[in-house]
Amino acid sequence: MTQRTQNQRTRAALVWMLGGVMCALLWAPPPSNATTLSDLAAAIQPGQWRILSSDNDGSGFSGSMLAVEPPANILQFADKGLWNPNTRQVLFFGEGHLSSMKFISYTEATHHWQIEPKPPWDCTPGCNLAGVLGHSYHHSTINPINGDMYVRRYNSRTVHKFTKATNTWAQLPNMPEDLPCCAALEYFPELGTLVAVGGGIVLIYEESANRWQTLATGLAMGPYHNVAYYDAANRIVLFGGGNSSGDLYKIDASGTITKLRNAPVSFGINATINAVDPITGRLLVFGNSSGYEYDVASNTWNAFDPGSDPFPVSNPDSRVADTMATAIPTYGVIMVVHYEGGQSRAYLYKHAPGSVPPPDTTPPSAPLNLQVQ
Repeated sequence: MTQRTQNQRTRAALVWMLGGVMCALLWAPPPSNATTLSDLAAAIQPGQWRILSSDNDGSGFSGSMLAVEPPANILQFADKGLWNPNTRQVLFFGEGHLSSMKFISYTEATHHWQIEPKPPWDCTPGCNLAGVLGHSYHHSTINPINGDMYVRRYNSRTVHKFTKATNTWAQLPNMPEDLPCCAALEYFPELGTLVAVGGGIVLIYEESANRWQTLATGLAMGPYHNVAYYDAANRIVLFGGGNSSGDLYKIDASGTITKLRNAPVSFGINATINAVDPITGRLLVFGNSSGYEYDVASNTWNAFDPGSDPFPVSNPDSRVADTMATAIPTYGVIMVVHYEGGQSRAYLYKHAPGSVPPPDTTPPSAPLNLQVQ
């Protein structure tokens, strides 16, 4: 057996073991003590929306918490929040247009929202260009195993890392390629890598080696406003979309990129609300009045009824704006936060019946090989 073969087998075994740890975290049973979040999630029927928090309801949630220098808010050009299954928190980094950045959190145990301390790299307001983030876009992600977070700066090669164990921020090595202003960043637990996607380029950052690699270039997708989502049920990262694009791809646990069937609509930042359903593992794409879900197993898109969402928007064609979504695997629901001044709300949505399925314990068939199909 060659040393290279041995290294590949060792890596495959590590990926398999890490997958088991990841599944144990994401599919861990809910805490024994009932909470506002757990009670509401249990009461929701498939296709229903329910209000979790509303303006000045005593939970710390308010339109003013989301607002920054007028007329801006931190949910402008936003995409997703981050769920930490260890601390049972939703975390979100957002920035208003040419305005300030805010880092906010929701803690399940206390049913409380708050503004977190500014990271040391947050120079808003008054930074050059569009500031630190520009907007939230898809510029933040989390390692759900240890709670470490990563945030990319607007139109740059810079990514900041927050190490949860030490509560400290540091800067990663610069990306090897220039991504568009508004790209996507996602963590892939099985590979122990960040995945950065934008304008047809795919980069990965290997934690163990502290280095970036260019995985692919020239892929068909939107020039910016791209997105990427970790799908724990299928151990893949789904990515693509962007301005005027329905292109969809996946990266699997061997590092292989595969082109998937295009979405029936363009999807991405400020075009749709997007999340992976924790129960089915399907990518959900909500338009202003439509819904589509992507099934990995059959490589098909299907329309679904998005339900009667309660968004109190003045313009019915703007439901997808000023909104972010966060999948919460612990309870099989998706949290959607929408800014509408004094009528701002945080909602829970359940897509499918049942509970989060047991983990797939089948190990990946091959080690990281960095191929495009």
